[in-house]
Amino acid sequence: MSRHQQSGAALLMAILIVALVTATVVFMAGQQSLWTQQAGHLAARGQTTALAHAAIDWARGVLAQDARDSKVDHPGEAWAKRLSALPIEQGDLSGAIADQHALFNLNNLVRNGRDSEADIALFQRLLAQLQLPAELVNPLLDWIDQDNTLHHPGGAEDSDYLRGDAPYRTANRPLLSVDELYRVRGFNRANIERLRPFVTALPEYSAINVNAAPREILSALLPDLAETDISTVLENRKNAFFKSKQDFRARLPKASLALRDALYDVVSHYFLAMVQVRTRDADSAVAALLVRPVAGGWPDIVWQRQLPE
Repeated sequence: MSRHQQSGAALLMAILIVALVTATVVFMAGQQSLWTQQAGHLAARGQTTALAHAAIDWARGVLAQDARDSKVDHPGEAWAKRLSALPIEQGDLSGAIADQHALFNLNNLVRNGRDSEADIALFQRLLAQLQLPAELVNPLLDWIDQDNTLHHPGGAEDSDYLRGDAPYRTANRPLLSVDELYRVRGFNRANIERLRPFVTALPEYSAINVNAAPREILSALLPDLAETDISTVLENRKNAFFKSKQDFRARLPKASLALRDALYDVVSHYFLAMVQVRTRDADSAVAALLVRPVAGGWPDIVWQRQLPE
């Protein structure tokens, strides 16, 4: 190889080495920048999550104060007012507290290991109000009850669920959330979403708070009252909340022989607190099921979950 060729080869090699080093430096700088961005996002996400959890504790304090101030729960109280976007550094925080006694507790269907006939009838009337099949209650009863014996026509137990493409067993315990209905025979996205605004899944029996229950639930609770009577109940409630169970009965347009005393109340103990924090760098949403002791005091957290952004 001539000296000229050697010089050209050396120059080419030098150019390749410089290019390789440059590419390596650019790659490492890019990776470091990405790592820095990810670390910054994680830090920002941690801060927004911490703020959301602090807001849940604030909600607990609001409910504790409410128990000291009042023995009746209704949507006109301070805790029920939605917290509009509150400015925070580079973002805002918003939230709400929802009365879970305004809804029908699906776990009421089985009480002390036995079917609760009054609650089953109420739930079937609610299903009718929502134009859903009354037979949906049967597989749900088998899902919640504690044994693996098929008790209800159209119900389902292990032998049914284990035959599926993705086999699983019956829970044989109370529902942990409304989303668990997706695992119960007969329930699908359409009927679950139709049902969702009116039901909840609480770990113990809960009476319906007639100060907060929507029209559909009041109609199911008072099946012997006409829709015009239900409208009167709602108007009465709008003018002045019901101060006691006796006050509710006394202000009905006419007596209801179907109304069962254990099914309703004017006091609530379970509440769902939902908080959303939005900032320039990260968002965080948290939900928590809170239970306020019957005697009042600081509510406990039953569960707390990070929600999808």
